[in-house]
Amino acid sequence: MDQSNASIGKTVRRWLVGCAAALVMTTAAAAQPAAEPTAADLLARANAAFAADRMVAPAGDNALEWTLAAGAIDPDSARVREGINDLYPLVVAAIERDIRSDREAEALRVIALLERAMPNSLAARQLRAKLDRRNGSSTAPVTAQVGVVQTAG
Repeated sequence: MDQSNASIGKTVRRWLVGCAAALVMTTAAAAQPAAEPTAADLLARANAAFAADRMVAPAGDNALEWTLAAGAIDPDSARVREGINDLYPLVVAAIERDIRSDREAEALRVIALLERAMPNSLAARQLRAKLDRRNGSSTAPVTAQVGVVQTAG
C-alpha cells in the first residue's frame, strides 16, 4: 500500500509541475507585447471593409481609415495610393449623401479623413464650403485656425 501511495504522490507531483510550467509559459506569452500590424495587415483590413461596403463608416473600422493607417506605416506604398484613388469617388459620394441628409458631424468627420488622404483635394474644399454655405459659418479645420488669447488684466 505504501508503494501505491508513493506512486500516486509522484504522479501528482509531476502533474503539479506540469501545471506550473504551463502557467509560467502562458504568463510569459501574455506578457509579450502584441506585434505591431504591418501596412499589409492594415490593407487586408481595408480590403475586408471595402468588401463589406464599409467605405467610411463605422468610424475606426472602415476602408478609408484602414488605408490611411497603412499609409502612415508605409507612405510610399503604391497599394495605399491605389486604395485611396479607388475610394475617392465613393468617399465624395458618402460626404454628399451626409450633407443632403443633414448629418453634418459625419460629413465633417469624413471630410477630415478625405483631407488627410488627399491634402490638395478640390472636392474636399468644395464640400467643406458647401457645408459652410448651408450653416452660414466656417467649418474650417480647427488646426488651421490660429488665434491669440488675450487676458484681462
